[in-house]
Amino acid sequence: MPATNLLEAIHEWLEPNETAWYEGHDLPTYEQVYVPVERGHDDPAERLIERLEYSKQSVHAFVTGQKGAGKSMALRRIRDHRWTRTHYLPVVVRATETLPVGAADVRLLLLVIAGAVAHELSKKDLHSEQAVAALPTALTTRLRDWLPLLGEKAPAARPGHFQKLTAQIDLGFGKLGFDLRTSDEKRQQITVDPTYNAANLTILVNALLEALQRLLDRSHQPRRVLLLVDDGDKYASLTETDALFIRGGSTLLSLNAAAVFTFPYWLHFDARFAAVASADERTVLPNVKVIAPGDRKRVLPEAQVFFRKLAGKLVDPKLLEGDETIDEAARLSAGIPREFVRILKAGFTRARELGAARLDVKALEEGSRRLAIDYLTTAQSEKIRRGLKFVDLLHRLDDPFWPLLDSLHVVEYVNGKPWYAVNPLIAKDVAEWVATDRESQRRRKVEEGLIEDTLAAEYRRP
Repeated sequence: MPATNLLEAIHEWLEPNETAWYEGHDLPTYEQVYVPVERGHDDPAERLIERLEYSKQSVHAFVTGQKGAGKSMALRRIRDHRWTRTHYLPVVVRATETLPVGAADVRLLLLVIAGAVAHELSKKDLHSEQAVAALPTALTTRLRDWLPLLGEKAPAARPGHFQKLTAQIDLGFGKLGFDLRTSDEKRQQITVDPTYNAANLTILVNALLEALQRLLDRSHQPRRVLLLVDDGDKYASLTETDALFIRGGSTLLSLNAAAVFTFPYWLHFDARFAAVASADERTVLPNVKVIAPGDRKRVLPEAQVFFRKLAGKLVDPKLLEGDETIDEAARLSAGIPREFVRILKAGFTRARELGAARLDVKALEEGSRRLAIDYLTTAQSEKIRRGLKFVDLLHRLDDPFWPLLDSLHVVEYVNGKPWYAVNPLIAKDVAEWVATDRESQRRRKVEEGLIEDTLAAEYRRP
């Protein structure tokens, strides 16, 4: 049942970062909090499931959306869908559990994927005598050859050795995964060692995938392998996106299994990535339609329905001072579900500090101001400030400022054609910066009709 008091709300039910893949008992699970967004026949996750169902070739898809829009939820829905479970073996890879943000490279990601596939390959229920006997000798030899590079000694090649071989591969990748997670030196070593080049690692991953697929083909429930690689969107720096998706995208597309990857939202606008992944291979999760351009204070009825349902899943209605509190949280969230949850959490935290029994709009606004301070703190660089002022001035997002979508300094609204605005949490602050700049132009005797163009040029300068 939803939170019945402020402490439960703050510390248990409003933990948005753990919801999608969490399967324990201490926090809410995906099944308890998921609310479908009414998108008619244009549900991105359903479209991906249909592609998996009807495509005769292995589907490769890249999924994106703003931070908190529901990418992990979409992958979880794909994994748990009845059709997927019947026809696929989903292999979930949460990249950031092994590969820290700031250290991503396609070679390191391939090793993380290889470790996840190796773990599935080691499971004994797939190792029937018939299936193992049918594996090509060249394939098992290729896997054995990698054991020394994983710090493991290869078992003798004799009948019954395959189970031990896969167990050692799994163990080796487990140790390597720990090193990748904790050691800058190990990550650097791999990226400069020619043995671990992308071509060799692709051969390794595909060998593991082939072995797993061959075992599945002869299992009691024949299925195909499906890779679900989450958290790719968190590697949003220019260096990481180039290494993983622009230069490394074709490598990911060459994996011999159906695969779905998440990637940073701003990259969706980049022509270099469009040349790697076709429009059919890219899926965008739009934010919930929450306001219209002409009336930014009024939350749309369909957004009210969605966010009130979501709030009802999380907290007992008696903890909220009317639906207007939910509507204000929805407006401040810009239609991003995880932002909505974060804003509620901040509001409940403030309400408890005030000694209130329920959350009202005043406490919500005061609590959300703390979230705004976080965004303002990370907006101190001149480039980010100029980008924010450019968006506030023209309500447009141009090339130099695309990464602001992934940091959520800028939000995308969807009402027909997408349009852009500064995050509502800091919109007033940025508007004041622009007003100050306008006044400065007036003091310089710039003609009123030229002020906007002058400021736009100043904000866009390199």
